[in-house]
Amino acid sequence: MALALVVPSAVASADPLEVGAWAGSRVFSDNSFLGYIESAPDHPTLSNGMVFGVRVSRPLLSWLVPEIELPVSFTETTEYDVSVTWLAPRIQARLEFMPDAQVRPFLVVGGGATIALSSARRIYASDILGNGYVGIGGAWAPPQKRWGLRADARVSIDPGTRPVVTVEFEAGIGAWVEFGGPAAPTAT
Repeated sequence: MALALVVPSAVASADPLEVGAWAGSRVFSDNSFLGYIESAPDHPTLSNGMVFGVRVSRPLLSWLVPEIELPVSFTETTEYDVSVTWLAPRIQARLEFMPDAQVRPFLVVGGGATIALSSARRIYASDILGNGYVGIGGAWAPPQKRWGLRADARVSIDPGTRPVVTVEFEAGIGAWVEFGGPAAPTAT
């Protein structure tokens, strides 16, 4: 019984925790339901802009890596110059096609919430909606190092006004470092 309790914790501690940050661009939809006020005479949408994010992940299997992300964009509406802070806490699965290679292509599938914090709630509402997305990317990790670089591109499916579903796009480049797990091999 004691062996059964020790083995899973030893396996779990062997996987490193990855912590990273990234920056990129976000293309917002012109018919998103986020911030929409039905009784308003006009319906401004968000201007495309820069997005910054942090990410934490830990491999379950060599090819299956759950991740938690928090991207943020400081943007404004397309009309009336209303400042909006856009956030999207989300959870996703990274499916790596070549997990042991130096260059690792991957697929990302996930979902979460989109949050708008508006400076003028009578023009553009502060709001929370759900969304889902799929994306592709690639990571590069130098041999025998505990850091790497990564690029992602995603298409998200969000609630829309007309039609009821809309598409948005996001792309970013970032870096990560590993904590824990087995020690990195040293060069001899």
